[in-house]
Amino acid sequence: MNRQITKIGLRTMLCCMLALLMSACVYEDEVPCPCKLRFVYDHNMEWADAFASQVEKATLFIFDDQERFITTKTIDCKQLNNNTLDLQLAPGRYTLVAWATSGDAGCYQYENAMKEGTSTLQDLKLKLQCQAGEEDYGKNPADLWHGMLKDFHVQANQPTSDTLRLLKNTNRIKVLLQSVDGSPVGMEDYSLAITDANHAYAHDNSVLPHLATLTYRPYQTREVTIDNSAATPDAASRAEADAPATISAITAEMATLRLMADRSPRFIVHNERTGRDLFNINLREYLDKMRLSEHANLPLQEFLDRENTWQVILVMGQKNDGTKVMLSLQINAWRIIFNDVSL
Repeated sequence: MNRQITKIGLRTMLCCMLALLMSACVYEDEVPCPCKLRFVYDHNMEWADAFASQVEKATLFIFDDQERFITTKTIDCKQLNNNTLDLQLAPGRYTLVAWATSGDAGCYQYENAMKEGTSTLQDLKLKLQCQAGEEDYGKNPADLWHGMLKDFHVQANQPTSDTLRLLKNTNRIKVLLQSVDGSPVGMEDYSLAITDANHAYAHDNSVLPHLATLTYRPYQTREVTIDNSAATPDAASRAEADAPATISAITAEMATLRLMADRSPRFIVHNERTGRDLFNINLREYLDKMRLSEHANLPLQEFLDRENTWQVILVMGQKNDGTKVMLSLQINAWRIIFNDVSL
């Protein structure tokens, strides 16, 4: 009886030891345990992972536990399996930083050349590529994302798996400028601009200090005519009957990088004929005031980071003396009517 118990005990011990060996990632030639990093972009208004459908390229910077630079990995995101990257890292603790784009990353550049064993986390800085002394930027930049993962712990005796979450830094703005009375609106008459000092970032995605203000200009503009004819010849109301049959308008597509809750970017519509600003507002304040009630409880910075697409409709009219004035502003779903007050 005791011998039988002893045999059973030995078998149990052998099974346990075998299971421990199998789970301990003991490989020949001291190859580390499997190490996987999954990329996720769900910091958006859909609260859904859009990494696979939007992100194309990424550069991963790897730093050791002393924040010394080790290496980079250039990633074709479309080739990833389940958005997951296999890494070969020795046991230890690491900090990972990723910059990703929707396409050609040539419009962005790193401020410093990272040197293995010498450069540190603080040396990693990225900026929008502008010509020296250039104050206007009217190009169409690739969408830009940032992600950072601290304390990525690779252990010797078990697999490592973690998630690096991305935040989108690029905002797209579609603007429509029209005259309420149907009078012509030409691209030579008005210019659009967003001014901000937000075109360079530290390793943690904070805006670098002491930047010169950059003026973002439209990268695409069009003159359009909108059919505004009444549905029937006998319009139901005088307002409908007096409405112009067609409306002349300008459409423009613009981009700006990350909008910050503690900064004051300006959105400006300039009348080129009079040399005066028709419209000049604190863009961040208006975006904050005109968000949907369902987003009212979000911290302002989270709201600005999650929402990256804005539709802006500007309707202008004129005073009795012919002076052009802004009558209304609509951003996404909200509209403000102005009563000829200073903006």
